[in-house]
Amino acid sequence: MKKKDFLERRNTSRVIVETMGKCKILDGKREVSDAISDDNEKMQLVNINSRGMGMLLEKELTPESMIKVELLFTSGRAINAFCEVNWCKEIKKPLYMAGLSFVVVKEDDVAYLNSFASETRIKNINNH
Repeated sequence: MKKKDFLERRNTSRVIVETMGKCKILDGKREVSDAISDDNEKMQLVNINSRGMGMLLEKELTPESMIKVELLFTSGRAINAFCEVNWCKEIKKPLYMAGLSFVVVKEDDVAYLNSFASETRIKNINNH
């Protein structure tokens, strides 16, 4: 099985969300511990599950590169994680859609994402 085919298969469905976040592109020249600050790339989270997410941003990302993301949910919960870029495509200049897989994320953040996804699915079912 090709790596690309394997990465595109999801074991859990993603839920659609609209929340903002920031990301720092790690290029190997900076310390991994660098804090995410206001001058980093702003992004909009589009969908998420406990294994990865889709996001919109105004910068093209290179597949297989690593980025650090900071997500802030409306509940006030913040999640910081390191992700690998699986794919990135231009939607409309200068907007890009990227699919990411979590590489490093805390266990309690994974539990929160599972809970968030379940609650969001239930709300979506009840609203239809």
